Amino acid sequence: MNRTTRFPSLTGILAGILLATAPGAFGASITYAGVDTSTKSNWRSTSMTKPQDISGDNAYGTDGYIAGVAQTAILNPAYATLAIIGGTQDGTNGAYINVDKATDPISTTVADENAPARYHYPVPTLSEHDSVRITLTSAKTFRVALLADIRTDNAIFNSSGFRIRQTAGGGADSGMQNFTNNNSGGDWHFFDITGVAGDQFVLSLRASATVGETAFARLAIDSVVVYQGPVISSRTPAAGAVVTNLTEAGITFSEPVTGVGAADLLINGTPAFGFSGSGSNYTFSFAQPAYGTVAFTWAGGHGISDLATQTKAFDGAGGAWNVTLDNRTVLVPSNSTW
Repeated sequence: MNRTTRFPSLTGILAGILLATAPGAFGASITYAGVDTSTKSNWRSTSMTKPQDISGDNAYGTDGYIAGVAQTAILNPAYATLAIIGGTQDGTNGAYINVDKATDPISTTVADENAPARYHYPVPTLSEHDSVRITLTSAKTFRVALLADIRTDNAIFNSSGFRIRQTAGGGADSGMQNFTNNNSGGDWHFFDITGVAGDQFVLSLRASATVGETAFARLAIDSVVVYQGPVISSRTPAAGAVVTNLTEAGITFSEPVTGVGAADLLINGTPAFGFSGSGSNYTFSFAQPAYGTVAFTWAGGHGISDLATQTKAFDGAGGAWNVTLDNRTVLVPSNSTW
């Protein structure tokens, strides 16, 4: 009896690979990203440095927010819709904390408004209740910020816990985050979320009869901008250039850097012997290499990085380039008789 062995088609294999590597193929993620105890009410005032700003404009809630006098001022991000879904165990009080007015434009200084708390109270013991739903309309990585505290300007709430979990499209869960800050003025707590269109995420509040209500005054949403560190903006000679003399190379980085050394730049594998410059502009000196293709690369152990608090290193592998050193002889016309 003849048997035919059937192998999967190349088309089928490629389709499987694409499916496995598509955005969201490995599920959404939710991570608690920390706390900002210094911004307090100044979430839209750019005069106050925002240590957790990841959208680049020194403000929170650039993409969207839930705010307003009755927590009914909702600005939906371009990639999601926001909805308040609290039930009979949720409500808003009349005065909680003084904060920048949400509906005023982001600027150096934004006038305050008295914001109420959106709270959850226990009936009758420890309980957790859903408060806000976020539905993605396109794939996105974004940051959710909550302004909350035990003791604020105008009211006392025992904010015992917050949690964000995925309710459609998967089962990602930040886990319950217990907040015990007590410094008046409010603290911002952050969750980083990645998902695709159709994913839903729910913010829930936990409270107990012994510690009282859990509340928040603002929910703000910003895009997560992935910063890759300094890159080369320009170089002399340029990539692909043909030159007849080559003993220096000029480099301009995209931003000021530190940790530059002569031996960081390799010319056909040989370190440069000198350099000058500062900030983002540097000139490297070296002996003229052999004629032909000259490869400029960066030492694997270079110490070049930006000046940020959380430094990002320069990616030397992406900064290599080649030029051609030409040994042509230039003939000068002469009227001499030979």
